[in-house]
Amino acid sequence: MKLLRRWGKKRAKASRTLQEQLDVHVVATLTQLHDGEKSIEAAQQRAESEGFVGGRQLAAASVTRQLRELLQHVEREGGYDAYPEVEREGRLRAKSGRQRKEAPLIRKEVKHPSLPFSLVIRASSIADDEAGLGVFLEGECPAGTLLCLYPGPIYHPHDLTESITKGNEYILSRYDGTTIDGRDWDLEADIENELRSERIESGADVMANEDLVAERARVLCRYRNPFGIGNYINHPPLIEGATTEDEDGRLHPKAEMPNVIRFDYDCSIQEPELLHYLPNRDASTKTWTWGNIYDNGFPKTVAMIASRNIVDEELYFNYRFNPANAYPEWYGQPDYEEARRRWAKVDYFNLSSL
Repeated sequence: MKLLRRWGKKRAKASRTLQEQLDVHVVATLTQLHDGEKSIEAAQQRAESEGFVGGRQLAAASVTRQLRELLQHVEREGGYDAYPEVEREGRLRAKSGRQRKEAPLIRKEVKHPSLPFSLVIRASSIADDEAGLGVFLEGECPAGTLLCLYPGPIYHPHDLTESITKGNEYILSRYDGTTIDGRDWDLEADIENELRSERIESGADVMANEDLVAERARVLCRYRNPFGIGNYINHPPLIEGATTEDEDGRLHPKAEMPNVIRFDYDCSIQEPELLHYLPNRDASTKTWTWGNIYDNGFPKTVAMIASRNIVDEELYFNYRFNPANAYPEWYGQPDYEEARRRWAKVDYFNLSSL
């Protein structure tokens, strides 16, 4: 790949910035293919010609178009959630959402408004009991399709505490340092829905002023986006007997390659009636006056993109855990060098040369 040749093998192994560039390049290529480029070669050439900043803009523009279509569909339907009823019953939730459920789930099918596929949460096809529930694509979709969003509260890096991160396998860190916690989003949805029911039964909403009722309705919308199910996508299963070697020569279990790639997306959609359905909330406890190179006032989220054509499969995306930390037994790296670059130090010189 041209990006690797451009900065050389030594820098490629050490630079988090380079891994971000590579991730953006892949997503830009995939979304250009989705948007009409006739071949993967033409899509890749277009993405490379734009560079990092331009490639990021290409990918974001495609995601914006696709997301607007999904949100318009959700808004027309009035919103609904796709979270499993059994797992949410009685506000109870297992410590790990990957633990398998014995009781049957109420099927909730999330149909794409224009492509011939649906998303369904059901028991994972991964043999390990830790896999529990997963997201399945029924039908077919082309590479570069926006599948869903990763839901949850968004934290500024200075707001993260051990109580949030310790033992939490649902923490998703963006390259800009902001973090999304998808662990208890469906539980939050339960609580908001129950509070709404209680207000209706008690007549509290009738007594409240119109602005307060409207604000409560807007808050509820974020939990009623059926495409906010990225936290149910599993990491790829282990390849039996396969290993990957780290820089010290130690062997680690190797996982299959994923069929989904994540994209750090800053939502530029302006319509308030659509923005209400973004499945995230700002969990910052302070107003931070400093920012980063991507701060632009737009809501931050993570988009899940099909990394290839998918037909009747369970979805997987690479959690890309930090190689410096101990892995859970079920975890393996699909690509160790990617993970190593992702968690290396930021190469600011490389970034400024783009």
